[in-house]
Amino acid sequence: MTPFQPSNPPSPRPSLPKATRRAGENPLVHVILAFWALWHCRHARPPDTSLTPL
Repeated sequence: MTPFQPSNPPSPRPSLPKATRRAGENPLVHVILAFWALWHCRHARPPDTSLTPL
């Protein structure tokens, strides 16, 4: 008979490889790209006609 050996608890989520940063890359590149994506989505369409006075 073997003594009880507890197993390791399962990790809550699989470990993903950490993002690697290239030398000379702006650390805020993702924030900058997100800003411009949102700006473009707002300004790349005609203005709402319901908001313009008659």
